[in-house]
Amino acid sequence: HGGTISIESVPGSGTTVSITLPIRASDVVQEPNVQEGPKHAATYRVLVADDEPWVLHLCSTSLKSEGHEVKTAVDGTDALKRFRAGSYDLVILDQAMPSMTGTDLAKAIKQEAPNTRIIMLTGFAEVMASSDARPESVDMLLSKPVSVEALNDAITRVMAGSQPGR
Repeated sequence: HGGTISIESVPGSGTTVSITLPIRASDVVQEPNVQEGPKHAATYRVLVADDEPWVLHLCSTSLKSEGHEVKTAVDGTDALKRFRAGSYDLVILDQAMPSMTGTDLAKAIKQEAPNTRIIMLTGFAEVMASSDARPESVDMLLSKPVSVEALNDAITRVMAGSQPGR
């Protein structure tokens, strides 16, 4: 790809690996314009709960570009507080979060609002699916890392009631 890799290592101090790749005009990704409005007829009020800032940013940016109203929470306790203070059609949550697991959060949400759809976006999705360990309160499992297309497809399916990721 025309890039370079440099490795600097100091015994007892660590190693730094730098990868440099050239940017071509075709590689430049345009930031979505969240003011464009919805690209689909159905838009939803979505709460995203994850302790990883990059996941919150990816989900929030991509969902807003699709016209959804999005709020974020940094852990399970924060998410439950925000859920109780608002009204949401869909909650996207991680399994491994500080203060409350995604399983416990999903259970609490379903007890309060059984019709709220829940997608668990986790690095454990494949393991959970293969061992049939999907939490009962979760409508769909989705693996991290996730592409924008896979996230949008999962939302369409779960909101339509189709749950092939179970």
